[in-house]
Amino acid sequence: MSVHSIAETYAALTRLPVQPRIHASEAARIVGENILEHFECVPAGKDEYLQALSWVRDGSWSGAKIYDALLLACAAQSPAERIYTFNLGDFRLLAPAALQGRICAP
Repeated sequence: MSVHSIAETYAALTRLPVQPRIHASEAARIVGENILEHFECVPAGKDEYLQALSWVRDGSWSGAKIYDALLLACAAQSPAERIYTFNLGDFRLLAPAALQGRICAP
């Protein structure tokens, strides 16, 4: 998983519309114990950001698609066989041909 996904997961957990709200310390525990223990993290460095920027620029896409492109750029440098997402449409739209066959829903 991309290191960027650590922050995204924490943000999503702490803003879920549930009662009671998920406390910051509980969200951090969930991320640490239930996610990070089971995945290797792929760094998102300058090269990945530039690749993502290139993809969205070339497709004339704007807004939040940059975040999906960043995740795809991280996936491109990993040996992972699958790229799991609930956002199949955007991932398939953004991904280069070399990644298309790896994209799937959980």
